[in-house]
Amino acid sequence: MSPTTAGWSRPAPPGRWSFRPSQGLAFSPLATSTDQGKNWTAGVLGTALADVPDALAAGPTGPDLALLRDGDIDQSGPGGSWSKLTSVSALAASAGGRECGLGGVDAVSFEMNGVKVVAGSCARPGVAGVFTDTNGTWRLDGPSVPGGGQVRVLRLTGTTALLGAGSSVYAAWLNGSSWTVSAALAGSPVASGFGANGSAWVLFGDGHGAVIGAPGGGWQQLPAAPTGTAALALGGTGTEALAVANTLLTIWRLDGGTWTKAQTIKVPIVFGSSS
Repeated sequence: MSPTTAGWSRPAPPGRWSFRPSQGLAFSPLATSTDQGKNWTAGVLGTALADVPDALAAGPTGPDLALLRDGDIDQSGPGGSWSKLTSVSALAASAGGRECGLGGVDAVSFEMNGVKVVAGSCARPGVAGVFTDTNGTWRLDGPSVPGGGQVRVLRLTGTTALLGAGSSVYAAWLNGSSWTVSAALAGSPVASGFGANGSAWVLFGDGHGAVIGAPGGGWQQLPAAPTGTAALALGGTGTEALAVANTLLTIWRLDGGTWTKAQTIKVPIVFGSSS
């Protein structure tokens, strides 16, 4: 089983981590924390999550959202139950879906006020397929992206999105009812994610990456990441690279333009098991 890279949909609790099915499993195991990761409770989603990073989103006060492999979007209920909220076909048939030519859904999230958000790819050039829910009606609410190409929603969390258009990537931030879109960054990332206060990062196949801070800021190119880097972390200690080699996790910290080894953790993994 492989964990999604976006089990944490918000920087504050509750947090939820999900595992995509593998090895013949037809369900998705879940883990939930209400104390910022100190303690975890096991759960289960009785069907398969979609194979995208932001297939699961933890609501700030209400239900969680799950994007399923079959294109349905479910929401959690009492006692660990789940029920269908909407589907890709229903969104595509909506007024907003027809307007943008929705071709698929790639992420679920929540705005800071708890509004449900579903995002996908539109056939209409220059339009990002971000949909918000208002009393059961889904409204196209995505930003326009310069360049005229078709837009892909690469990542989505809260009011921050990473968008791909052609051979470039953009960051976008929602403030009230309007979006701010960054300048283009050339390349197609192989990994990406978010930090605090609207910051975001991307990694490219050649090992280089870039970070962007507050809305309206610019991309900062990073030196080539250490071998094995799978993800970056943006926090109070600066930019860190998480590199994996078999059962060893090495954390590197960017200091004065140079990656310095900060910590090494040996992770106990029982190979050949299903957990």
